[in-house]
Amino acid sequence: MNAPAPLGLCETVAVGAPFGFVCPEDFVRDDGRAPVILHQMGGEKEREFFGPRELRDATCARLERIGWPENWGLGGVCREPEDAANFALAGYTWFTFDLASRVNERADAASLDELDAGIVALEDAGVFPAGWHVQYLALFDEETLARAAVKFGRALAHAEDLQQAMRTAWSGRGAMPDVEIHIARLLRKTTATETRFIAAELLRRGIWASVFAPSLGTEFQLGLSTAKIPDTTNLATILKSSGALRLAAPGASHLDCTDRAFFEVLAGIVKNDTALFRQILAAARDAFPMASVGWSLLVMEDDVRMMPEVEDAMLAETFLRHPHGRQLLLCTWGAVCERLGGRIRAAL
Repeated sequence: MNAPAPLGLCETVAVGAPFGFVCPEDFVRDDGRAPVILHQMGGEKEREFFGPRELRDATCARLERIGWPENWGLGGVCREPEDAANFALAGYTWFTFDLASRVNERADAASLDELDAGIVALEDAGVFPAGWHVQYLALFDEETLARAAVKFGRALAHAEDLQQAMRTAWSGRGAMPDVEIHIARLLRKTTATETRFIAAELLRRGIWASVFAPSLGTEFQLGLSTAKIPDTTNLATILKSSGALRLAAPGASHLDCTDRAFFEVLAGIVKNDTALFRQILAAARDAFPMASVGWSLLVMEDDVRMMPEVEDAMLAETFLRHPHGRQLLLCTWGAVCERLGGRIRAAL
């Protein structure tokens, strides 16, 4: 089996591997995409006992068992600099910078006075240097530029922090890893103008991203199944002309198929340990109000409170096939792992 490696300009697909479990069906593809096995950490307790190195080893063992012969990437979802450093130290080759929670979506409806105040605050905080806007005046009118800067400024500054942490830990490892800029969980669809601004800012800030995952709106929310392919030709063209960035979207250069293995794991738990699955549901319900912040979801707190208590035979239908149940379980996975990670791993 090949060691994980940066994949560069290859077409790719992100697949999930909760606690190192990989779904063999994820690798049966006829489109030639290289898989990126994408991990995300749970809480601090789970990191102590099963961190990036353990996830890497478990994933490698699974791929050995299924006899995967081709190139692949080993990925980690990074929300804090600590995540980026730990994944880099463990030899990961793909870093997904999850920036959605730091995007200020209120900027879309802000008044001009609010935008002016927002720009001043960002400049005072060092998010933008003095005179930063001059190079953009030929590309954007002042209001459009201010709105984009207020919306994405802190998120892009955080990406710099994530890259610095990754870069320090990656030093001396050879070819640079793949970096994905990920804002796909936002409520509103990312526009062509916003994409152009983000691509330009990545270049100005020296962030060497290779993939950009925009928000595609409510039709493509977390946990939903749709056969539609969005029209993203314009976004892909903008990215290609702005530094050879690849687009993450259905039908585009990079696909996100991480849900499949996650639901395979939960389906196995429903079948073999319904008591554990009910504990997972209880933990997910408790965690939802906080865990759902920053996610674009159909399911709301009232929906979670009204979810029925069902017999064991109906658990999979109610929670693994219905959009509300799927979104509840996906967005609370990290919080659930803080409480039940050891039991879930043992169940695999």
